[in-house]
Amino acid sequence: MKKVIGIDLDGTICTESTGDDFMEFRKTAIPLPNALKALRKLQEDGWTINIYTGRNIKWNEFTKNWLHKYDVPFDTLTCGKPPCDLYIARNNIKFENNWNEILCEISEKEAMLLSEKEKKETDTHPENNQECC
Repeated sequence: MKKVIGIDLDGTICTESTGDDFMEFRKTAIPLPNALKALRKLQEDGWTINIYTGRNIKWNEFTKNWLHKYDVPFDTLTCGKPPCDLYIARNNIKFENNWNEILCEISEKEAMLLSEKEKKETDTHPENNQECC
């Protein structure tokens, strides 16, 4: 079963801008502690990693190059918020520079997701639907 996780780039995977010069920030951004290790673990656990960003589409090529430069594991890069099973950002699974805690939370949520998906698959197959009297 395919599991898709969306992870915000700025402030979750890499350092976030603290000033007004976003161009300079993007050139000097570095991966946050434990981010790459956590992403590799997610990939090993079978997650499809969709990195998303609020950056303008004109930064797409620059951003892909940055991801490759730091060997960031990912399957897709999206400008905007893509459809995923879970999100790691400032909401859903809240990122507070706590990658180890996030991996534990993902394991807990994964069990719930699998159970929900299995139920939906059962409910959508006509042979599994029974008429109630």
